[in-house]
Amino acid sequence: MDKIIEAEGETIEEAIKIALEELKASQDEVEIEVLRENSKGFLGLDKKRARVRVVIKDKKIKRGTELVEKILELFNLKASVSCAEIEGRIHLNIEGENLGILIGRNGSTLQALQLIIGVGVNKGEETRKPVVLDIEGYRLRTEKSLKSLANRLAELAVNERKIVSLRPMSAFERKIIHEALQDNPEVQTISEGERSERRVTIRPVDEEK
Repeated sequence: MDKIIEAEGETIEEAIKIALEELKASQDEVEIEVLRENSKGFLGLDKKRARVRVVIKDKKIKRGTELVEKILELFNLKASVSCAEIEGRIHLNIEGENLGILIGRNGSTLQALQLIIGVGVNKGEETRKPVVLDIEGYRLRTEKSLKSLANRLAELAVNERKIVSLRPMSAFERKIIHEALQDNPEVQTISEGERSERRVTIRPVDEEK
């Protein structure tokens, strides 16, 4: 959770300095909002001291952004990175050109990067936060498409009371299928097969033996 403090000083710079000393943070680790500028007033009357609000960001967000920037540098890619905490998850989004190398076949590289960044973001932390990495909206598009497919095939499995097998999928894709149907009381999903042939099967819970 962000830590917030308000401080006053004869100048804005002094108020910021006081806040940073109390937070034990550097200026690049915080966001600063000027609440009131200092004023000498008229003939010394109505003199006002500067007041600022300083917010120290969650270190996990800063760490996640830095990790993605290092990866982009390693691949010599130019892209922008945005990071935000949404419903307890650290969401990292990369936008740019020619980023397919970071997505990989069927999202396999994206999934591997997400795991690596997740480990780095939570290293040494008592409480872990899941990391969600997306690149040029690939994850969002893929999730939408696979969830639609999962629901259609689950309906087919229930209506025809039979096991439905999907095509071989990456771990990233199989996870989406499992999550899409985890709350469906009429079916269960199982990953079967080895290596490149591993796939999800959808089984009606009242399947006839």
